[in-house]
Amino acid sequence: MVQLASWVNQPQLRCFSGTATYETSITVPGQALAQRPALVVDLGDVRDVAEVWVNGKQVGITWRMPYKLPIGEYLQAGANTLRVDVTNLLINTVLCQPIKDYTEIEKTYQIGTHLRPPEFTFDLPGPLPEQLATAARAGEEHRERIYALCERMRGADDTREGYIERARSVEQQLRLGELTRELPQLGVRDTFPFEERIYLGRLETLAKTGKVAEAREIVERRRRSVWRYLPERAVLWKLAERCVDFLAAAAAGPHRSEAAVRGWIQAYTAADGLWQVDRLQRLVEQGAAACAESEEAAGLVSLCRQRYREVAGKAQAAFLQAVERDGWPPDGVFRQTQTFERYVAPVLEERRKAVYFLVDSMRYEMGRDLGTALDPFGPVSVTAAVTVLPTTTPCGMAALMPGADGTFTLVADGEDLAPAVAGRVLRNSADRMTLLRERYGDRFRDLLSMSQKRFQAVIGNADLVVVRTQEIDALGEGPSLYLARKLMSEILGEIRTATDRLVALGFDTFVYAADHGHMLLPEVAAGDVLRQPPGEWKKIKRRSMLGHSTARAAGVMVLPAARMGIVGPVADFAVATGFKVFRAGEGYFHEGLSLAECLIPIVVLQAREPGPKYTVA
Repeated sequence: MVQLASWVNQPQLRCFSGTATYETSITVPGQALAQRPALVVDLGDVRDVAEVWVNGKQVGITWRMPYKLPIGEYLQAGANTLRVDVTNLLINTVLCQPIKDYTEIEKTYQIGTHLRPPEFTFDLPGPLPEQLATAARAGEEHRERIYALCERMRGADDTREGYIERARSVEQQLRLGELTRELPQLGVRDTFPFEERIYLGRLETLAKTGKVAEAREIVERRRRSVWRYLPERAVLWKLAERCVDFLAAAAAGPHRSEAAVRGWIQAYTAADGLWQVDRLQRLVEQGAAACAESEEAAGLVSLCRQRYREVAGKAQAAFLQAVERDGWPPDGVFRQTQTFERYVAPVLEERRKAVYFLVDSMRYEMGRDLGTALDPFGPVSVTAAVTVLPTTTPCGMAALMPGADGTFTLVADGEDLAPAVAGRVLRNSADRMTLLRERYGDRFRDLLSMSQKRFQAVIGNADLVVVRTQEIDALGEGPSLYLARKLMSEILGEIRTATDRLVALGFDTFVYAADHGHMLLPEVAAGDVLRQPPGEWKKIKRRSMLGHSTARAAGVMVLPAARMGIVGPVADFAVATGFKVFRAGEGYFHEGLSLAECLIPIVVLQAREPGPKYTVA
């Protein structure tokens, strides 16, 4: 070829599909080699793949604009040989085939134009369906180049949208989903959307038969699928990935029954403990809420919910037996009432700045996630603490106040019971903030009681800032459990944002504590609503009651209040077993006695100080 030109415009080349070689000689002045990194070959507009060689050495392959490659390191002073191998699409040959009839040319044209059936047929581990066996196929010599072209179209921002649109069109016109329905195996490449849908369906089959490892392989192979660029498919596959992770954790969780309460706490909070099952269950429920409009992953979600009730229910039954035998709280375990004196008071005594986050209903596994989110700010530790009983917000928050350890009690408050610290009744948040204000005077600030403008003006002068957040509990007890499951995890991000803001104001110690944990189910199962047991009850909550029991009741465990660490004018603590409740309602609840409700995280951040990044006690 004397002059470079498109093959389509050359009569002898217009029907050629394959590779052509261009070769020339170039002379490079010696002084030009001083700028080797800046020397590139610019091929202009190539259709469609170009492989460049300089002096017999391969430089690289380029398949999209700009068709440029750096060649400086391959050049020498004086004469150099430059070779370019150009490969085009199959459409040139296809269009030159004789037309038998309209149907046949349409089928052939689609195969050649879009390059997808050739990739699909190369990737298919078995024979083609009979209806596709007569379709035009590319020769084996084109396999790698077709793979490269399709990968380029799926991977590049400038061609991906067109690829998706055309793949959908070809699939529909050739009825590929229908014709390949009975194939036992598909390939590993997501050429067409029907393949992605089939593999999503196979996840459920594998999961139900216990083949979690094979299900994980499908998830890993589809992690970079082009179809995950579609938002509706991305959220489905994210949910599927969480389901597989959950099922793996549920299968690997502790299968032994601990003899003592302390042993159960250690098993729950260990690196591979049951907290992982609770965490992944929360993420599955979040993903299921995000995919509520789709039924494709409903079977997987249902399986996860069934497995959660099995695993958590078995652990719960054994844990309650241990509590009945040992009492509560167990010896040698960090108590919720010790939090302020252990982590906050020493900072204030040293006249340093501390922030005390009181996070309503943050269970232990969420504290582990919060610790990871806070890691960039400095060293973080996460400690498990056992709560006071009952696991209600007034009791749990009062237990986090100064002086609570050893003085926390329940006292008669009219017809009700209220928590008290050193004899001081703390009915609500206002009472607790008044206690802190009296104890620390003008060194104390309650973040939520200030306007934004005033916060900016005075927050930097305070040594102790209290941040109260009730969003988790408010969502769970709100009118829509769907929204609670969907949004609950995002509260951790808001806490991180608040931390970032306060670090900038000079606070160096951050303590994040919770009043109680919670149970999170899509609904209360039929038969899980219990009748109130006979007795004289002073406080009746959804999961527990305090007072005097006069008879046993099915589904209820009655324990002596004194053995449960409850100091007050009550004899018995009645608690619903398993996932049961005394009052119907949504599937979010606390106030009971379970590992998820009674173990809370104490997260401590030392902002911008050296030390180990993230530790768990």
